[in-house]
Amino acid sequence: MALQGLVFADIETSGLQYLSFPIEFGWAWIENDHVEARSILIKPTDEWMSWESGWSEEAEQVHGISLEQLLMTGVEPSDACEMLNRELREAEIAFDTGPSAHDARWLSILYKAASVEPSFALAKLSSDLLILGYAGMARVPDAVVLKLERLAPKVTHRAANDAAHWAWQRLALRMIGEAGIQNPDDVSGLVSSIAIKYR
Repeated sequence: MALQGLVFADIETSGLQYLSFPIEFGWAWIENDHVEARSILIKPTDEWMSWESGWSEEAEQVHGISLEQLLMTGVEPSDACEMLNRELREAEIAFDTGPSAHDARWLSILYKAASVEPSFALAKLSSDLLILGYAGMARVPDAVVLKLERLAPKVTHRAANDAAHWAWQRLALRMIGEAGIQNPDDVSGLVSSIAIKYR
């Protein structure tokens, strides 16, 4: 069943240099009172492997994904895109870098390798701006938002977890708004029950 509405996503890559490629795609969404998250490892194509500066050992130290692991357990770009198009076709995808920066470029590299187009739309704003926008609409005080940022799951440079970082904050803001919380000291008890379930 395809996901609907806003889905937060993240892409881990072989490096930050221009000739780098996607190695993991993660996505996370709100499911009632919890967050669900999933990711897939992507097997590099021969073309990607031919890029002289494509693989960065420094980046590997950050995300912890080895090239050997990708070659053994990663899925082909065509299979990855087929899965993403099936599961996300009715969703709006938000990246922390927005719709026209790094993640969007790596998404384009992935889909070009598969010779298909994404079936989903990209959100017009980055994940952090969406979160701030929700906070404003819910009239959540800045002090409460700051407290929430400190309580949110830490960014680990693994795609599912980093996508869940934003989905968790979105769900927490919804709960805070519904409860009418204005005091930062009242945040911890409310959001401590939010679970992240990895598929």
